Amino acid sequence: MFVGTRVPLRNLIDYLERGHSLDQFFDAFASVSREQAIAALEAALGNDRGPVVVGAILSSFQWARVVRVADRVGRRVYAPLWRVLPG
Repeated sequence: MFVGTRVPLRNLIDYLERGHSLDQFFDAFASVSREQAIAALEAALGNDRGPVVVGAILSSFQWARVVRVADRVGRRVYAPLWRVLPG
């Protein structure tokens, strides 16, 4: 959630993944400031972080989505339980 709003960060990511501009996001979510959105994107793109670590993923759809987002922010994906059934 962006502080002081009821808007989840996921909304910003979804807008950008679908090819919308930041201005279109702000038109739809006026309670989010430009500074908040830029700070969130800069934090996500910071190069001082390690890989994206995910839990158990069975579906190829979920895997592809995680990899796509990780690629966008320049991260590797570490999924020790990829296609591992519990038990």
